[in-house]
Amino acid sequence: MARHATISTQPCDFRPVDATGVNGPFKESWGAQPALGFALNKLTATKANLQTGKTYYLNIRNWSKDLQKQSCLTGTTCDMILSVSKP
Repeated sequence: MARHATISTQPCDFRPVDATGVNGPFKESWGAQPALGFALNKLTATKANLQTGKTYYLNIRNWSKDLQKQSCLTGTTCDMILSVSKP
């Protein structure tokens, strides 16, 4: 199952990534188990820098990057487990 995940200030935001978060999501990840790193109030080159007091959205869709189409067909079960961990 291919999935596409983003962290953004907008819901359902799957535009091209913009590290500032103004014109697209801060960060994205693709794959069967997409993983997104973020930090709060801390600049880092590898993680989205989120600020306390603001609203952010974790957007996830069943989508194949290679085929550019939905990866979970209508009528099938595409269960998902969401895990949040602290490094």
